[in-house]
Amino acid sequence: MVKTIDEKMKRPSSATTGKAGTGKDGADKDGADKGGTDKAASGNTTELSPDHIGWLIWQAAFLWKDAYMAAMQEAGHDWYSKAQSNITAFLDPRGGTPQKRLVERSGLTKQAVQQLVDDLEAAGIVQRVPDPGDKRAKIIRYTDKGKAALRDGTRIKRRIEARMTESLGEAGIKQLRANLSRIIESGFP
Repeated sequence: MVKTIDEKMKRPSSATTGKAGTGKDGADKDGADKGGTDKAASGNTTELSPDHIGWLIWQAAFLWKDAYMAAMQEAGHDWYSKAQSNITAFLDPRGGTPQKRLVERSGLTKQAVQQLVDDLEAAGIVQRVPDPGDKRAKIIRYTDKGKAALRDGTRIKRRIEARMTESLGEAGIKQLRANLSRIIESGFP
């Protein structure tokens, strides 16, 4: 059985707090009990447990990333971490990506991107090359070692998807893929 994020992080969820919309103490959705006290304000966070689709999507993505990171490290890529994935997820494997664009895409600060790229460069995964269109800018490209890691990553992703298919069945994974694709293509519901 796969643990949810709530179980991994020992965080209460609607599954552990009783009926959806109420906590163990019978407080309503707003965190107020019959006496009108605000449980959330008093430190009781059970009522604050998310019960929306965004939380489920985030949990699924977190579990997927966690499985991917562990498998990458088991495959010998000790340098790979959640922090580095904030860069590698946005790095174009064909020709590289300007560092400025990595800042824009990742949502990280320039300093954070700089540090993560420094770490990846020190590990031999990426290299900085001059941007032919801007003498002050650098393009971040995968090295041969980085491209080998990408190939391993592709195999690992397929293994994770195969495990998901075993769990959800062919029809379930096909439906999940279709629903996620629809959400992405629409820009957002």
